[in-house]
Amino acid sequence: MKIRELRIGNYIQDKDGNIDEVRALAAVRGLPEKINDIPHEGYFQPILLTEEWLIKFGFVKNPDTSYDIVRYDIDEFQTVKLYSGGGASVAEEGMDAAEVDYVHQLQNYHFLVIGKDLTVELT
Repeated sequence: MKIRELRIGNYIQDKDGNIDEVRALAAVRGLPEKINDIPHEGYFQPILLTEEWLIKFGFVKNPDTSYDIVRYDIDEFQTVKLYSGGGASVAEEGMDAAEVDYVHQLQNYHFLVIGKDLTVELT
């Protein structure tokens, strides 16, 4: 995961698997990149997009699924497909699908297309 892929509000995990929200980003030439004032390299990693995360974000399992693709809808226009072999894609009606393997990628896509953040309560 590169720091330039992230936005304030994205969810990531630390090296121990603890979930955190991006609150600050720093990328200054010649200095280590930082997320939340902690050096990024080797400490933070992306969160794999799973059914659990989709449900937390408000997506609902669509009955129109097959044995190797499970669909989740957040509204009548946006659909995420999880593939049994790994990986996922998201599509807005009338647009090409985009590959999204991680939570922050889905958050960024949703913000870009819908203009609203996908958020959950972290406990």
